[in-house]
Amino acid sequence: MSGQLSAEQLRARFEQRVIPYLEDLRAQTRNSAAGPPVFIFTGGQPGAAKSHANERAAWARPTLVPVKLGWES
Repeated sequence: MSGQLSAEQLRARFEQRVIPYLEDLRAQTRNSAAGPPVFIFTGGQPGAAKSHANERAAWARPTLVPVKLGWES
């Protein structure tokens, strides 16, 4: 076995784990004064302080859900 999941397995995990997690976050946001959802995309050259910007965004918005892309180091 290669350790990779099939498309069906990925879909099932997404529906069983990710969707309920996001729905719970959405419910928490509705019940707070956090406001509507916000998408923050941080990009830049190496050494441009992206990590620092992400830390500040997470501090300013405690309900922030970080998503790292595969090509980041």
